[in-house]
Amino acid sequence: MPPALAVACLELADVVVNLFVHANVSVPAWMDAGLRRVLITPDMHRIHHSNEYAEQNTNFGVVFPWWDRLFGTYRAEPAAGRDNMGVGLREIDAKQGASLVGMLALPFRSNSKITPTSCAPTANRAGV
Repeated sequence: MPPALAVACLELADVVVNLFVHANVSVPAWMDAGLRRVLITPDMHRIHHSNEYAEQNTNFGVVFPWWDRLFGTYRAEPAAGRDNMGVGLREIDAKQGASLVGMLALPFRSNSKITPTSCAPTANRAGV
């Protein structure tokens, strides 16, 4: 069993890094290049939220980027570039995802465009 202090430190690091990577902040490119060798950065993690399916399956790291590099899921840049990358799910329009109630109700709507197969990789989405 891991020591309680080790678990507490990991959880604290997870919360701090999670707030950092999901913050709408821009880190200077020179700083981002150095930080992403040691920690997940907002620019690196943002690719994980891309509306391109192949990019959604990248940059899974929570605190350290080494795991993505080790397992081949690291992506340095989105295909469309930083300024042109879309975020979210293409199958959901802004009205459906704009409210908490709308997001929670989405799986139960009979007219939902999202199905288990709509999110599955295809030759067109993955680009292979």
